[in-house]
Amino acid sequence: MSGRSYSADELRGLDPSDQRPLLARYDVARAAATLHREALAARKSGGLWRWHELLPVRRWESVLHLGEGATPLHGAARYASFLGLPNLSVKRESLNPTGSFKARGMAVAVS
Repeated sequence: MSGRSYSADELRGLDPSDQRPLLARYDVARAAATLHREALAARKSGGLWRWHELLPVRRWESVLHLGEGATPLHGAARYASFLGLPNLSVKRESLNPTGSFKARGMAVAVS
């Protein structure tokens, strides 16, 4: 990693200095001020937008919500047993509006 920073307003996928993928950095300390167990428990709906403190959206009036990310967790006992795990759950991504896990990323990208 080059350690360089670039503006989020410029479309980039790779670091121009070394051609490695860029990694997003989030202000987790700032998010922690409002994103805590009690606040999250009070957010009964909103899908992926329940985690808005961690999402890179500048204009919240641009957010579109079709239910992305509001998919349930299901226990996977047989697979957990096969893997030797005591407790395993899987997300039911087919219930996203697009039928795919990609709905989450595209919802944020479009917003």
